[in-house]
Amino acid sequence: MRLKRLIALVLMMTVALTNMIPVHAAGTTVVNVTNIDALKIVMDATGIAPKKIANAKDWKECYIQAAHEQKIIDQTAFRKKLAAKITKEGTAELFAKALKVTTDKKVYIADTKNIYVNTLYTLKVIDAIKGKDGKLYFKPISLITKAELTAIAAKANSYYKAKLALAAKPVVNPTPKPIANPSPKPVVNPTPTPVPDINSGSSSQPDESSCH
Repeated sequence: MRLKRLIALVLMMTVALTNMIPVHAAGTTVVNVTNIDALKIVMDATGIAPKKIANAKDWKECYIQAAHEQKIIDQTAFRKKLAAKITKEGTAELFAKALKVTTDKKVYIADTKNIYVNTLYTLKVIDAIKGKDGKLYFKPISLITKAELTAIAAKANSYYKAKLALAAKPVVNPTPKPIANPSPKPVVNPTPTPVPDINSGSSSQPDESSCH
């Protein structure tokens, strides 16, 4: 009797653990990510260092404070969900704000109008899956897995490095072309017209009789 109860208890525990840890069909365990762990990965991938805080309780405080100052999160709201699992949409928002991207208001993905998701899709930082209807889907409210987050972090890091390289290039001002001054045209003085000599004998006096 006691053995049956023990077996039943083991079975109940097995079922409970199975429900807590999702497993892919292939047998690979799915590991979801907490908000604070996601924030750390996002900041590390995008070159944002944690703030040095004297007597900080733990590393979390340093990342939270730096992220708040960079306007990636609101620390008051974020602290309430540190241990909660983060969604794919929530992860996209962290990456977009950390990269300081210019958001695109156009909607490319069918199942979300979130500007951060759609912008990161155009920048090729995140991927979307094409459905049977030909539309793109992201599954924004699904919990992100560690594997998915790692893949996005790698693309975000490539985007971050490319942005740094572009900013480091010196701005080359084009050499102005010399303005060609036209050769001055020579001034040609006109040949003066000869003035007849009024005292010359060839000129005749007017006939006074013509006035009458």
